[in-house]
Amino acid sequence: MEQKSKRGAPTKYKPEYAEEARKFCLLEGATDEELATSFGVSAKTIDNWKIKYPDFLRSVQEGKKIADANVAEGFYKRAVGIEFTEVTRELIANELTVTKEVTKLIPPDPGAALNWLKNRQPAKWRDKVEVAHSGKIETNDLSHLSDEQLNLLLSELQTKVNRDTNQP
Repeated sequence: MEQKSKRGAPTKYKPEYAEEARKFCLLEGATDEELATSFGVSAKTIDNWKIKYPDFLRSVQEGKKIADANVAEGFYKRAVGIEFTEVTRELIANELTVTKEVTKLIPPDPGAALNWLKNRQPAKWRDKVEVAHSGKIETNDLSHLSDEQLNLLLSELQTKVNRDTNQP
């Protein structure tokens, strides 16, 4: 049921917007900002419509939920691989139709699988490693050293780094 606003401009909302919003979210994966542009209103108005018109809110949520589920299913299939049967029909000599069924396999995509795991189990699979630093980092003022002394110090450090990185 459409409610009348007590003040301000009359609402641009129409009951048919609920179904339009559902389809737009479902087919286009529309965000609230894109819905606002589509209906010629601000994103804040879309928020207000979701509060004021429960059918509109349900339609937007349903469209987004179905679209997200479809994408998630496709992404999952890409991650684990999928086997499917392709059916083709060929017309031979303008008379005979030959039907062929071929089983095809799309192999698992390691990148998609890793992306899935990083999002579903971030504590186990994320790239970011938390490192807690304790202590103090001291810096030495080397401005009093000559170029020859600095070069010698640099050479010693490079030798140490090379030795440390080449150890098993």
